Amino acid sequence: MVVCAADGRGVPSKGEQAQWTKQYLACAAELSQWEVVAEYASVTENYAQMAECLWRLHDWMRLKDIVLPKANVRTQASHTNLPHTATLTTE
Repeated sequence: MVVCAADGRGVPSKGEQAQWTKQYLACAAELSQWEVVAEYASVTENYAQMAECLWRLHDWMRLKDIVLPKANVRTQASHTNLPHTATLTTE
C-alpha cells in the first residue's frame, strides 16, 4: 500500500492535494500540454488561466466567445499608435 499523506491514512490532506495539483499544472505547462491546463482551468472556472492557455493554443474563437466575456476585461486609452488596449485582470 502506498501511503500518500503524512498522517498515514492514505488520504492526502487538502493542502497536499493543492500542492500536487499546483505542481502537476506547472509540469503540464512546462511540457506545453496546454490542453490539460485549459481543461483544468475550465473545470475550476479560472478564466485568466484559460485565457493564457487558449492564447498559447491559438484558439482565438473560443477565447473570444467563452473566456473574454467572463473575464474581467477593461479597455483603456493607450499612449501608443493603437486607439485602445485591453487589459486582462483577475478577480
